[in-house]
Amino acid sequence: MAELKLGADLIALLKLINEWGATICAGTCEHARPGELHCQRISNLLRISASGAKSRLRELVQIGLLHWERVEREDGKVIGKWTLSPEGLKYLKGLRNEEQCFGTVQGNQLSSIQREEV
Repeated sequence: MAELKLGADLIALLKLINEWGATICAGTCEHARPGELHCQRISNLLRISASGAKSRLRELVQIGLLHWERVEREDGKVIGKWTLSPEGLKYLKGLRNEEQCFGTVQGNQLSSIQREEV
């Protein structure tokens, strides 16, 4: 993969999904369960719109840093699930190595996002 430069919003989203393990979409927020990372929660944590969260998820899938799959939840509901791809994990590892060598990027980049316990 060629040298990839992502904006702070996409990096923050990758870090968030890495911390939570995955994000899911059950179709509507009414089907969200406590402890699940949904677009609405992403939008609140990153201070972006829910549609902005969805478009960023699609963008990260298109460039190969996220993997999307359709899965069936234990209640039988079919949901979409996004996880970091091997390339996404490699990208984050490269960022950590770069931060260790050069320090963290200042400005609007989110250095860490705290997971909310529900």
